[in-house]
Amino acid sequence: MLRVLGPLVVDGVAIGSARQRRLLAALALRLGASVPVDVLAELVWGADPPADPAGAVQTNVARLRRLLPPELVVQTTPDGYRLTATEVDAAQFEAHVAADRHEQALAVWGGAPFAELDHPVVAPEVTRLYELRGRAVEGWAGTLLGTGRPAEAVA
Repeated sequence: MLRVLGPLVVDGVAIGSARQRRLLAALALRLGASVPVDVLAELVWGADPPADPAGAVQTNVARLRRLLPPELVVQTTPDGYRLTATEVDAAQFEAHVAADRHEQALAVWGGAPFAELDHPVVAPEVTRLYELRGRAVEGWAGTLLGTGRPAEAVA
């Protein structure tokens, strides 16, 4: 499982390099879509890019691939890289919210989404996920109130 709600975690895998964590988070931000190399370089290195951004991204992708379990695959695309994953906490969270399973959604929530990435391009997705969390909190509070548990709803 790839966890992007809170600190980036890949179950059973230690990703010690901050650059590799940022790279994985950047790919997860656009899960299933090709992310151009220049976008990845900006998200990973910010205002201090390496002399050869394409080479640096390629090197870090190669290192990351060696660490990832089989259910997480980084594919090379014509303009960049794409991450495919079978289990991502953000997708599970969204599915629970959409199905009005508020308690389960809140159980999946692990903290600030994409915490590894401090870049304006991430803000819309982070805002969207926080809005979904707000819906889950309101829905769960409504359920608690409806079942005569107001003290729990307030908490």
